[in-house]
Amino acid sequence: MPARGGKTRIERSLVTARALGVPGALSNTLGSLSYIANTHNRMDDAERLMREALQISRESGYRSDIVWGLDGLAWVLRQQGMFAEALTLLEEAIAISQNEGYDSRYGK
Repeated sequence: MPARGGKTRIERSLVTARALGVPGALSNTLGSLSYIANTHNRMDDAERLMREALQISRESGYRSDIVWGLDGLAWVLRQQGMFAEALTLLEEAIAISQNEGYDSRYGK
C-alpha cells in the first residue's frame, strides 16, 4: 500500500538500504521487490531486481547470500522459460553450498 510520497514501505526500505550501504539489507530488499514484481507478472522487473541483488551479494562475498541470490534469480528465470540459465545458476548454488557445508534440510 502506497504511503508518503506514493512509495510503499518496501520501496522506502530500498532507499534506506542504498543510503546505508549495507549489502545484506540491500540485496534482501531487492529480492523482496523482485518477488513482488513477479507476483504482478512484471518479469522484466523481477529479473532486473534479482540480478542486482545477486551482484551485490557477489560483491559482498557472503556465500549464503550468494546462494540465496542464485536461487532467487534461477526461480525468476524458470518462470520465464529460461531453463538452461536457471540450471546453471542452481548448479553454482549447489557447488557453493556443498563447499561451505550447508544443508538446507536442517537450516545449516
